[in-house]
Amino acid sequence: MVALPNYDTGGKQYLSYKANSEGWYLAGEEIEGAATKKLYADPESLQTGFGRWPQGGEAPEFKWSEVPGSREEKPEADDSGKWLPAFGVDIYVNKKDGWNMTGWVRWETHTAGAWASFSKVWGNVSKQEGKNAGKVAEIKIGKWSKIKYKNGNTSKLLDLQLVGWSDKPDSEDDVTDF
Repeated sequence: MVALPNYDTGGKQYLSYKANSEGWYLAGEEIEGAATKKLYADPESLQTGFGRWPQGGEAPEFKWSEVPGSREEKPEADDSGKWLPAFGVDIYVNKKDGWNMTGWVRWETHTAGAWASFSKVWGNVSKQEGKNAGKVAEIKIGKWSKIKYKNGNTSKLLDLQLVGWSDKPDSEDDVTDF
């Protein structure tokens, strides 16, 4: 994999999913009426590390590993909050797959539900990435399931399944209007 410690989003909008509402969000706005079936992830854009929510309602802060997937030491918590495992990856969404837009977005998060959902599918993506260089992973979006963690907290996991590989869509198709 390619290390991307200072990844430039190039103006891409940020994609997120919120487990509690079972909804997808783009640039903080809920994607209304999205009957999402599939997304396309670019393995070459993967970043892993740690993220946290600073106090005062600011945007999340991330510290990325130099080599994605490497086990680096977790930063110590301070007055600005606790660091949690995080990932970031470029995602291509398409109207034909149930999204209400088409183009590239960036999914960066350190939420437990997203991390657990993404980690499950990414193991399969990593195993097949070498023989699919330059392609994007086709990931089917399944149903939600509830999980209870050892500490008693609960979350909802999204069932993500690798279903194939496709040629990478043009990088100029960034979602800027939705």
